[in-house]
Amino acid sequence: MLEHTASIDGTMPEQMAPRDEAPLLQLVDVRKYFPGRKLFFKTGLTAVKAVDGVSLSVRRGETLGLVGESGCGKSTLGRCILHLDPPTTGQVLFEGRDLATLSPEEMRGRRRDMQIVFQDPYSALNPRKTVGSILTEAYRIHGLLTPAQRVERVCELLDMVGLRAEHIHRYPHEFSGGQRQRICIARAIALDPKLVIADEAVSALDVSVQAQVLNLMVALQKRLGLTYVFISHDLRVVRHISDRVGVMYLGRLVELSDTASLYRRPLHPYAEALLSAVPRLGPRKDGTRIVLKGDIPSAMNAPSGCAFHPRCPHRRERCAVDVPELREHAPGRFAACHYPLLDQPAPQEHNRVQSIGASA
Repeated sequence: MLEHTASIDGTMPEQMAPRDEAPLLQLVDVRKYFPGRKLFFKTGLTAVKAVDGVSLSVRRGETLGLVGESGCGKSTLGRCILHLDPPTTGQVLFEGRDLATLSPEEMRGRRRDMQIVFQDPYSALNPRKTVGSILTEAYRIHGLLTPAQRVERVCELLDMVGLRAEHIHRYPHEFSGGQRQRICIARAIALDPKLVIADEAVSALDVSVQAQVLNLMVALQKRLGLTYVFISHDLRVVRHISDRVGVMYLGRLVELSDTASLYRRPLHPYAEALLSAVPRLGPRKDGTRIVLKGDIPSAMNAPSGCAFHPRCPHRRERCAVDVPELREHAPGRFAACHYPLLDQPAPQEHNRVQSIGASA
Protein backbone atom coordinates (compact mmCIF):
# COMPACT_ATOMS: atom_id res chain seq x y z
CA MET A 1 0.00 0.00 0.00
CA LEU A 2 1.39 3.40 -0.96
CA GLU A 3 1.66 6.11 1.64
CA HIS A 4 -0.94 8.87 1.50
CA THR A 5 0.42 12.21 0.35
CA ALA A 6 -0.57 15.57 1.80
CA SER A 7 -2.70 17.78 -0.45
CA ILE A 8 -1.83 21.27 -1.65
CA ASP A 9 -3.34 22.80 1.51
CA GLY A 10 -1.39 20.47 3.80
CA THR A 11 -4.30 18.21 4.77
CA MET A 12 -4.39 14.45 4.34
CA PRO A 13 -6.79 12.82 1.88
CA GLU A 14 -9.93 11.18 3.19
CA GLN A 15 -10.03 7.42 3.53
CA MET A 16 -12.66 5.34 1.80
CA ALA A 17 -15.95 5.88 3.57
CA PRO A 18 -17.73 3.05 5.37
CA ARG A 19 -20.38 1.32 3.30
CA ASP A 20 -23.22 2.91 5.26
CA GLU A 21 -21.88 6.48 4.90
CA ALA A 22 -23.64 8.90 2.57
CA PRO A 23 -22.39 8.48 -1.02
CA LEU A 24 -19.99 10.99 -2.51
CA LEU A 25 -22.04 11.18 -5.72
CA GLN A 26 -25.72 10.47 -6.23
CA LEU A 27 -27.77 10.69 -9.42
CA VAL A 28 -31.55 10.90 -9.15
CA ASP A 29 -33.56 10.26 -12.34
CA VAL A 30 -31.04 12.14 -14.50
CA ARG A 31 -32.19 12.82 -18.07
CA LYS A 32 -30.43 14.61 -20.88
CA TYR A 33 -32.47 15.34 -23.99
CA PHE A 34 -31.20 17.10 -27.10
CA PRO A 35 -33.46 18.61 -29.78
CA GLY A 36 -33.59 16.39 -32.85
CA ARG A 37 -34.67 16.94 -36.42
CA LYS A 38 -38.23 17.63 -37.50
CA LEU A 39 -40.06 14.55 -38.75
CA PHE A 40 -41.74 14.62 -42.17
CA PHE A 41 -45.43 15.71 -42.00
CA LYS A 42 -45.12 16.30 -38.24
CA THR A 43 -44.87 19.50 -36.26
CA GLY A 44 -42.27 20.26 -33.65
CA LEU A 45 -38.92 18.63 -32.99
CA THR A 46 -38.21 15.16 -31.73
CA ALA A 47 -36.03 14.71 -28.65
CA VAL A 48 -32.83 12.69 -28.66
CA LYS A 49 -32.91 10.94 -25.30
CA ALA A 50 -29.17 10.60 -24.72
CA VAL A 51 -29.67 9.84 -21.01
CA ASP A 52 -33.11 8.68 -19.96
CA GLY A 53 -33.73 8.39 -16.23
CA VAL A 54 -30.48 7.17 -14.65
CA SER A 55 -30.29 6.83 -10.87
CA LEU A 56 -27.22 5.54 -9.04
CA SER A 57 -24.77 6.38 -6.27
CA VAL A 58 -20.99 6.22 -5.97
CA ARG A 59 -19.25 5.65 -2.65
CA ARG A 60 -16.08 7.42 -1.61
CA GLY A 61 -12.94 5.64 -2.73
CA GLU A 62 -14.62 3.20 -5.13
CA THR A 63 -14.42 2.86 -8.89
CA LEU A 64 -17.70 2.61 -10.78
CA GLY A 65 -17.34 1.40 -14.35
CA LEU A 66 -19.85 2.39 -17.04
CA VAL A 67 -19.98 0.22 -20.15
CA GLY A 68 -22.12 -0.07 -23.26
CA GLU A 69 -22.05 0.20 -27.03
CA SER A 70 -21.24 3.48 -28.75
CA GLY A 71 -24.17 5.87 -28.47
CA CYS A 72 -25.58 4.36 -25.27
CA GLY A 73 -25.16 7.65 -23.37
CA LYS A 74 -22.30 6.80 -21.02
CA SER A 75 -20.08 9.74 -22.03
CA THR A 76 -23.05 12.13 -21.94
CA LEU A 77 -23.81 10.91 -18.43
CA GLY A 78 -20.24 11.69 -17.42
CA ARG A 79 -20.60 15.24 -18.73
CA CYS A 80 -23.91 15.59 -16.87
CA ILE A 81 -22.20 14.57 -13.63
CA LEU A 82 -19.68 17.39 -14.04
CA HIS A 83 -22.36 19.80 -15.32
CA LEU A 84 -20.36 20.34 -18.50
CA ASP A 85 -23.74 19.50 -20.04
CA PRO A 86 -26.30 20.13 -17.27
CA PRO A 87 -29.09 17.53 -17.11
CA THR A 88 -32.43 18.38 -18.67
CA THR A 89 -34.16 17.04 -15.55
CA GLY A 90 -33.08 15.13 -12.47
CA GLN A 91 -30.54 15.81 -9.75
CA VAL A 92 -26.79 15.41 -9.47
CA LEU A 93 -25.93 15.43 -5.77
CA PHE A 94 -22.27 15.84 -4.81
CA GLU A 95 -21.66 15.41 -1.09
CA GLY A 96 -25.40 15.87 -0.62
CA ARG A 97 -25.69 19.16 -2.52
CA ASP A 98 -27.60 19.51 -5.77
CA LEU A 99 -25.17 21.04 -8.27
CA ALA A 100 -28.04 22.78 -10.07
CA THR A 101 -28.71 24.92 -6.98
CA LEU A 102 -25.15 26.25 -6.68
CA SER A 103 -24.30 29.81 -7.66
CA PRO A 104 -21.63 30.32 -10.36
CA GLU A 105 -19.10 31.16 -7.65
CA GLU A 106 -19.98 28.05 -5.64
CA MET A 107 -19.85 25.88 -8.75
CA ARG A 108 -16.44 27.29 -9.61
CA GLY A 109 -15.15 26.26 -6.21
CA ARG A 110 -16.82 22.86 -6.43
CA ARG A 111 -15.05 22.11 -9.70
CA ARG A 112 -11.83 21.70 -7.71
CA ASP A 113 -13.37 18.50 -6.35
CA MET A 114 -14.46 17.09 -9.73
CA GLN A 115 -12.11 16.56 -12.65
CA ILE A 116 -12.08 14.64 -15.93
CA VAL A 117 -9.57 12.72 -18.03
CA PHE A 118 -10.59 12.82 -21.69
CA GLN A 119 -10.25 10.07 -24.26
CA ASP A 120 -7.79 11.60 -26.72
CA PRO A 121 -4.50 12.73 -25.15
CA TYR A 122 -3.46 14.25 -28.49
CA SER A 123 -6.25 16.85 -28.54
CA ALA A 124 -6.69 17.33 -24.78
CA LEU A 125 -3.47 19.33 -24.37
CA ASN A 126 -2.78 22.79 -25.80
CA PRO A 127 0.09 22.33 -28.29
CA ARG A 128 1.26 25.93 -27.77
CA LYS A 129 1.86 25.53 -24.03
CA THR A 130 4.60 23.74 -22.16
CA VAL A 131 3.80 21.01 -19.67
CA GLY A 132 4.63 23.41 -16.86
CA SER A 133 2.18 26.02 -18.14
CA ILE A 134 -0.54 23.38 -18.61
CA LEU A 135 -0.18 22.00 -15.09
CA THR A 136 0.10 25.37 -13.32
CA GLU A 137 -2.98 26.79 -15.05
CA ALA A 138 -5.38 25.41 -12.42
CA TYR A 139 -3.41 27.06 -9.63
CA ARG A 140 -3.45 30.40 -11.47
CA ILE A 141 -7.21 30.19 -12.05
CA HIS A 142 -7.96 29.45 -8.39
CA GLY A 143 -5.26 31.75 -7.01
CA LEU A 144 -3.40 28.97 -5.22
CA LEU A 145 0.30 28.87 -4.27
CA THR A 146 3.11 31.23 -5.14
CA PRO A 147 4.88 30.92 -8.51
CA ALA A 148 7.77 29.06 -6.89
CA GLN A 149 5.41 26.72 -5.06
CA ARG A 150 3.54 26.03 -8.30
CA VAL A 151 6.73 24.89 -10.02
CA GLU A 152 7.59 22.69 -7.05
CA ARG A 153 4.10 21.20 -7.06
CA VAL A 154 4.24 20.50 -10.81
CA CYS A 155 7.51 18.63 -10.34
CA GLU A 156 5.79 16.53 -7.65
CA LEU A 157 2.89 15.80 -9.99
CA LEU A 158 5.20 14.73 -12.80
CA ASP A 159 7.00 12.37 -10.44
CA MET A 160 3.68 10.93 -9.25
CA VAL A 161 2.65 10.01 -12.81
CA GLY A 162 6.03 8.57 -13.78
CA LEU A 163 7.55 11.52 -15.64
CA ARG A 164 10.67 13.56 -14.87
CA ALA A 165 10.99 17.12 -13.60
CA GLU A 166 12.89 18.23 -16.72
CA HIS A 167 9.76 17.50 -18.77
CA ILE A 168 8.26 20.68 -17.36
CA HIS A 169 9.73 22.75 -20.22
CA ARG A 170 8.66 20.45 -23.06
CA TYR A 171 5.64 20.70 -25.35
CA PRO A 172 2.96 18.02 -25.84
CA HIS A 173 4.19 17.00 -29.31
CA GLU A 174 7.46 15.82 -27.75
CA PHE A 175 5.70 13.02 -25.85
CA SER A 176 4.19 9.67 -26.78
CA GLY A 177 0.47 8.99 -26.41
CA GLY A 178 0.95 7.22 -23.09
CA GLN A 179 3.09 10.06 -21.73
CA ARG A 180 0.52 12.63 -22.84
CA GLN A 181 -2.20 10.74 -21.00
CA ARG A 182 0.00 10.76 -17.90
CA ILE A 183 0.18 14.54 -18.24
CA CYS A 184 -3.63 14.66 -18.52
CA ILE A 185 -3.90 12.58 -15.35
CA ALA A 186 -1.45 14.89 -13.58
CA ARG A 187 -3.61 17.86 -14.59
CA ALA A 188 -6.73 16.08 -13.30
CA ILE A 189 -5.23 15.43 -9.84
CA ALA A 190 -3.48 18.81 -9.54
CA LEU A 191 -6.19 20.32 -7.29
CA ASP A 192 -6.63 17.19 -5.14
CA PRO A 193 -10.10 16.30 -6.45
CA LYS A 194 -12.42 13.86 -4.74
CA LEU A 195 -13.99 12.57 -7.97
CA VAL A 196 -12.36 11.88 -11.34
CA ILE A 197 -14.38 11.01 -14.45
CA ALA A 198 -12.23 8.90 -16.80
CA ASP A 199 -13.96 9.03 -20.19
CA GLU A 200 -12.41 6.31 -22.37
CA ALA A 201 -9.10 7.30 -20.78
CA VAL A 202 -7.08 4.41 -22.24
CA SER A 203 -8.98 3.50 -25.42
CA ALA A 204 -6.62 5.50 -27.67
CA LEU A 205 -3.52 3.73 -26.30
CA ASP A 206 -1.76 0.48 -27.17
CA VAL A 207 -2.65 -2.48 -24.96
CA SER A 208 0.74 -2.55 -23.22
CA VAL A 209 0.49 1.18 -22.50
CA GLN A 210 -3.10 0.73 -21.33
CA ALA A 211 -1.87 -1.62 -18.61
CA GLN A 212 0.70 0.91 -17.41
CA VAL A 213 -1.82 3.77 -17.28
CA LEU A 214 -4.42 1.62 -15.52
CA ASN A 215 -1.90 0.53 -12.91
CA LEU A 216 -0.95 4.19 -12.43
CA MET A 217 -4.60 5.13 -11.87
CA VAL A 218 -5.02 2.34 -9.31
CA ALA A 219 -1.87 3.46 -7.47
CA LEU A 220 -3.02 7.10 -7.43
CA GLN A 221 -6.42 6.06 -6.11
CA LYS A 222 -4.79 4.29 -3.16
CA ARG A 223 -2.36 7.13 -2.59
CA LEU A 224 -4.79 10.05 -2.84
CA GLY A 225 -8.13 8.50 -1.87
CA LEU A 226 -9.69 9.19 -5.27
CA THR A 227 -13.12 8.11 -6.46
CA TYR A 228 -13.42 7.14 -10.13
CA VAL A 229 -16.26 6.91 -12.61
CA PHE A 230 -14.55 4.92 -15.34
CA ILE A 231 -16.30 5.06 -18.73
CA SER A 232 -15.23 2.54 -21.35
CA HIS A 233 -16.43 0.21 -24.09
CA ASP A 234 -13.66 -2.28 -23.26
CA LEU A 235 -15.00 -4.86 -20.82
CA ARG A 236 -11.52 -6.24 -20.06
CA VAL A 237 -10.32 -2.83 -18.93
CA VAL A 238 -13.41 -2.19 -16.83
CA ARG A 239 -13.05 -5.56 -15.13
CA HIS A 240 -9.46 -4.78 -14.21
CA ILE A 241 -10.14 -1.47 -12.47
CA SER A 242 -13.77 -1.36 -11.28
CA ASP A 243 -15.41 -2.28 -7.97
CA ARG A 244 -18.90 -2.08 -9.48
CA VAL A 245 -20.10 -1.93 -13.08
CA GLY A 246 -23.12 -0.25 -14.62
CA VAL A 247 -24.28 -1.40 -18.07
CA MET A 248 -26.06 1.21 -20.21
CA TYR A 249 -28.28 0.71 -23.24
CA LEU A 250 -30.00 3.48 -25.18
CA GLY A 251 -29.66 6.03 -22.39
CA ARG A 252 -30.81 3.73 -19.59
CA LEU A 253 -29.00 1.78 -16.90
CA VAL A 254 -29.97 -1.85 -17.48
CA GLU A 255 -27.71 -3.56 -14.94
CA LEU A 256 -25.69 -2.49 -11.91
CA SER A 257 -23.66 -4.98 -9.92
CA ASP A 258 -20.35 -5.67 -8.24
CA THR A 259 -17.74 -6.55 -10.83
CA ALA A 260 -17.15 -10.18 -9.84
CA SER A 261 -20.85 -11.06 -9.84
CA LEU A 262 -21.55 -9.34 -13.15
CA TYR A 263 -18.76 -11.11 -14.99
CA ARG A 264 -19.58 -14.44 -13.37
CA ARG A 265 -23.34 -14.37 -13.97
CA PRO A 266 -24.92 -11.35 -15.72
CA LEU A 267 -28.60 -10.77 -15.01
CA HIS A 268 -29.58 -8.75 -18.07
CA PRO A 269 -29.56 -10.36 -21.55
CA TYR A 270 -27.75 -7.32 -22.97
CA ALA A 271 -24.94 -7.65 -20.41
CA GLU A 272 -24.77 -11.36 -21.21
CA ALA A 273 -24.38 -10.58 -24.92
CA LEU A 274 -21.67 -7.99 -24.26
CA LEU A 275 -19.64 -10.40 -22.16
CA SER A 276 -19.93 -13.13 -24.77
CA ALA A 277 -18.38 -10.76 -27.33
CA VAL A 278 -15.14 -10.26 -25.36
CA PRO A 279 -12.27 -11.75 -27.43
CA ARG A 280 -10.76 -14.86 -25.88
CA LEU A 281 -7.78 -17.11 -26.56
CA GLY A 282 -8.69 -20.68 -27.42
CA PRO A 283 -12.12 -22.31 -27.66
CA ARG A 284 -15.00 -20.98 -25.60
CA LYS A 285 -16.11 -23.10 -22.66
CA ASP A 286 -19.60 -21.63 -22.53
CA GLY A 287 -20.73 -22.28 -26.09
CA THR A 288 -20.90 -19.93 -29.04
CA ARG A 289 -20.90 -16.17 -28.95
CA ILE A 290 -24.31 -14.49 -28.58
CA VAL A 291 -24.90 -12.50 -31.76
CA LEU A 292 -27.50 -9.75 -31.39
CA LYS A 293 -29.64 -9.22 -34.46
CA GLY A 294 -30.36 -5.74 -35.77
CA ASP A 295 -28.90 -2.34 -34.92
CA ILE A 296 -29.31 -0.18 -31.84
CA PRO A 297 -32.65 1.68 -32.19
CA SER A 298 -32.59 5.44 -32.59
CA ALA A 299 -32.59 7.47 -29.39
CA MET A 300 -35.20 9.69 -31.10
CA ASN A 301 -37.61 6.81 -31.57
CA ALA A 302 -37.00 4.18 -28.91
CA PRO A 303 -39.08 0.97 -29.01
CA SER A 304 -42.06 0.61 -26.71
CA GLY A 305 -41.64 -1.37 -23.51
CA CYS A 306 -38.09 -2.55 -22.94
CA ALA A 307 -35.81 -0.74 -25.39
CA PHE A 308 -33.75 -3.90 -25.81
CA HIS A 309 -36.62 -6.24 -26.67
CA PRO A 310 -36.25 -6.08 -30.51
CA ARG A 311 -32.73 -7.56 -30.16
CA CYS A 312 -33.24 -9.73 -27.07
CA PRO A 313 -33.03 -13.52 -27.56
CA HIS A 314 -35.15 -14.05 -24.40
CA ARG A 315 -37.96 -11.58 -25.17
CA ARG A 316 -41.60 -12.31 -24.37
CA GLU A 317 -44.85 -10.47 -25.07
CA ARG A 318 -44.66 -8.36 -21.92
CA CYS A 319 -41.27 -6.97 -22.94
CA ALA A 320 -42.80 -5.04 -25.86
CA VAL A 321 -45.41 -3.39 -23.62
CA ASP A 322 -44.07 -2.65 -20.14
CA VAL A 323 -40.93 -0.64 -19.40
CA PRO A 324 -38.88 -2.60 -16.82
CA GLU A 325 -37.69 -0.75 -13.73
CA LEU A 326 -34.19 -1.14 -12.34
CA ARG A 327 -34.86 -3.47 -9.39
CA GLU A 328 -32.72 -5.42 -6.96
CA HIS A 329 -32.97 -9.10 -7.88
CA ALA A 330 -30.16 -10.28 -5.58
CA PRO A 331 -28.21 -8.52 -2.80
CA GLY A 332 -26.45 -5.56 -4.41
CA ARG A 333 -27.46 -6.68 -7.91
CA PHE A 334 -29.86 -4.56 -9.96
CA ALA A 335 -31.29 -5.21 -13.41
CA ALA A 336 -33.97 -3.57 -15.54
CA CYS A 337 -35.45 -6.80 -16.89
CA HIS A 338 -38.82 -8.52 -16.47
CA TYR A 339 -37.15 -11.92 -16.75
CA PRO A 340 -33.59 -11.63 -15.35
CA LEU A 341 -31.20 -14.50 -15.96
CA LEU A 342 -31.30 -15.71 -12.36
CA ASP A 343 -31.57 -19.39 -13.21
CA GLN A 344 -29.07 -19.45 -16.06
CA PRO A 345 -25.92 -21.54 -15.52
CA ALA A 346 -22.83 -19.46 -14.82
CA PRO A 347 -20.65 -19.09 -17.94
CA GLN A 348 -17.38 -20.85 -17.07
CA GLU A 349 -15.35 -18.56 -19.29
CA HIS A 350 -16.49 -15.51 -17.30
CA ASN A 351 -15.13 -16.97 -14.06
CA ARG A 352 -11.52 -16.62 -15.12
CA VAL A 353 -9.92 -13.42 -13.85
CA GLN A 354 -6.94 -12.16 -15.79
CA SER A 355 -4.74 -9.09 -15.69
CA ILE A 356 -5.35 -6.59 -18.44
CA GLY A 357 -1.71 -6.86 -19.42
CA ALA A 358 -2.01 -10.63 -19.84
CA SER A 359 -4.72 -10.29 -22.46
CA ALA A 360 -2.48 -8.61 -25.01
